[in-house]
Amino acid sequence: MDISVCFVNTKKNILEFAGANQSLYFFMKGRMIEFKSNKFTIGENASECNHSYVNHSIEFEKGDRFYMTSDGFYDQFGGPSERRLMKKNFAGLLKLANDLSINEQRDFMFKKFNEWQGNLEQTDDVLLIGVEL
Repeated sequence: MDISVCFVNTKKNILEFAGANQSLYFFMKGRMIEFKSNKFTIGENASECNHSYVNHSIEFEKGDRFYMTSDGFYDQFGGPSERRLMKKNFAGLLKLANDLSINEQRDFMFKKFNEWQGNLEQTDDVLLIGVEL
């Protein structure tokens, strides 16, 4: 299973993040930083699993934003060539939406996903969580 988890400490303004095959996209003063996850999943055979997950500790300020997503958003087939959207293009959409309010970003990302998908079937679960700190 691929998963991301985070803990937000509002008293110390610290965000802690760990992930298995899913990155965290963090915006500070309009600049995006991708905190990459480990390249292995949760739930491998316990006798063969000797992994430890990196915990990222991120200091934040009021107004910073972060995003967590399932792979369903960027793995969706669509566009003129009916190919996957891909992580790079997904990150580009987040950058384009950065100047919008958090609610406008939701609408923008939903619209862009539907435009990309077009008449094709949805290929996977799609989850996008955006949080303004």
